[in-house]
Amino acid sequence: MSQHIQTAAETPIPQRQRDVISAWALIVGALLFLPSGILHPEPSSGSTELERIYSMLVDPKWIPSAALELVAFVCFALAFGRLAGMPGRLGQALRLGSISSAAVAVGAFLYLFGRIGAEPLSRDQGNWFSIVMYATHLVVNPLWGLAVAAIALFGGLSGLLVNRVTLVIGVVGGLAWMVSMLTA
Repeated sequence: MSQHIQTAAETPIPQRQRDVISAWALIVGALLFLPSGILHPEPSSGSTELERIYSMLVDPKWIPSAALELVAFVCFALAFGRLAGMPGRLGQALRLGSISSAAVAVGAFLYLFGRIGAEPLSRDQGNWFSIVMYATHLVVNPLWGLAVAAIALFGGLSGLLVNRVTLVIGVVGGLAWMVSMLTA
């Protein structure tokens, strides 16, 4: 008679525990997301876009803003990833949300090191950081906004994740974020 010892990897996490962890990750992510935006420095009135980026990088609020953003998006990636097993389009939207949240978190991590070699930006010369900024603002962040709108839409229509009021708020907020990033 063979005995099978169940390992931790084989032990399923109960659905309720998964939902509680996801809910807390979403709450913490949202609570950190707001102050990260409030702390985000405004660009100076430099004559070029690269000079304006430089002015934000040297602002003392840059690092705290990026650090809060990093933790917020790690929380979003965790929550969306844990919920991504939901059926249909909602599950697909949650997978996109998890992947795009992780990508935004990588960008926020790189933001922490933006001051390294930033001097060329003050002379209107691009560098590695200007490439990261443009990639995150033109691709990664808009994709996250689209994912949030899709999660709210499919989560609300299915009744599995959010209610109708939250559906409207999530769709409008996600699309507003997407547009703001594309025009930043």
